[in-house]
Amino acid sequence: MLFGSMPFGMRRAARLALTAAALASAPASAQPPEAISDGLRCVYEKLTANRGYEVVAEVFLYDTVPENQVGQAASILDLATQSCAKQYKWSVSRVFSAADVGLYGATIDYLIQKIAAAGVASTAVEAFDTVVSSMSHADYESFGEQDWRSDLAFTRRLRALARDAGLPDEEAVMDMALDALELGARIDYSVALFVLDLAEGSPIPETV
Repeated sequence: MLFGSMPFGMRRAARLALTAAALASAPASAQPPEAISDGLRCVYEKLTANRGYEVVAEVFLYDTVPENQVGQAASILDLATQSCAKQYKWSVSRVFSAADVGLYGATIDYLIQKIAAAGVASTAVEAFDTVVSSMSHADYESFGEQDWRSDLAFTRRLRALARDAGLPDEEAVMDMALDALELGARIDYSVALFVLDLAEGSPIPETV
């Protein structure tokens, strides 16, 4: 579920079109030090400082959450993002990228916890978490397809990654695993956008 009222939940199509070619040949971003020092992880760290991130993750993932929870999630993400934007004086594009990094990272944490709560061995959970972290923006194009879950070859590959990490081939677990893998690719893409913005030296707006 996308945040209809949340200003920082999605990348604008024009921004994606302008940067796609530059990112296509770029290596996995891996959160370089210069990006971390410019606050790349700030929104994520604020979201996960307490259990409020669970509210944000549930609204992002599920269509059945109560309407009041949608507003609560929007407020939590907005407050975290605005606080970080003021602290680091981000450009507008950097605000979008860092907010997505925070949103996707917090949602991955939520999914990993749910997978662990399903009785999966801790060693398998840790191995799968590493797999999620290894997803790159090279995978982003495949996930960008409107109905990528209907691509049987692609989903078989994803399920194999999850099984190889030790996750059981149970539908509920695999559904969460596929969501986490998608977010792993999306977070790497957002990191790459943030890094590209740093490299371009985007001007800092007077107000954020």
